[in-house]
Amino acid sequence: MAIGEDAILSEGCWLNVNHRDRDVRQIAIGRRSYIGRRNFFSSGLLIEFKDYTMTSVNCCFLGSNHFFENPFTPYIFAGVRDDAVISLGVNCQLGAGVTIIGNVKIGHGCIIGAASLVNKDVPPFSIAVGNPARVIKRYDMEAQAWIPADQFTAEKERLIPDEEAYLATLDAAIVFPGMPLHAAGKSMGDLP
Repeated sequence: MAIGEDAILSEGCWLNVNHRDRDVRQIAIGRRSYIGRRNFFSSGLLIEFKDYTMTSVNCCFLGSNHFFENPFTPYIFAGVRDDAVISLGVNCQLGAGVTIIGNVKIGHGCIIGAASLVNKDVPPFSIAVGNPARVIKRYDMEAQAWIPADQFTAEKERLIPDEEAYLATLDAAIVFPGMPLHAAGKSMGDLP
């Protein structure tokens, strides 16, 4: 595992690395990320959160699954698949109770609505909601506003900055005030 500078993992988080015998990083959380209370990680090949990721409470990241082909082998002893990569781009926000399952890439600048189930890729600068999640809005760089996804054109797509340029813009614009430790757990005192 790797946890970036100024990142916070709140109380009750569970980071499960299924194949510890491999000498590779299987969970990576970027710098200045905030992982909400009671988030559950079950790694496949990799769960990667890039910088400025923010999750709310009770989010699940399921990159692995038990083998179930033979119902005459107890599932608990059947072993675990580890072929999926979950990747969240720079500056993604996940609402309470979001679940991400399988081989999924969420692009930079995305927002995933509370209680959504994400089982397929989400393009950059999207708002996705539902079970299964679907993209309902995209960010229009010219209008500087979220617009309905069905109004988002290929021309608007070309205006989206690449992830490195986006990260550089965030880093240059943000005066880092420090992470909100008070929200991470009771050890920092009760919330007002």
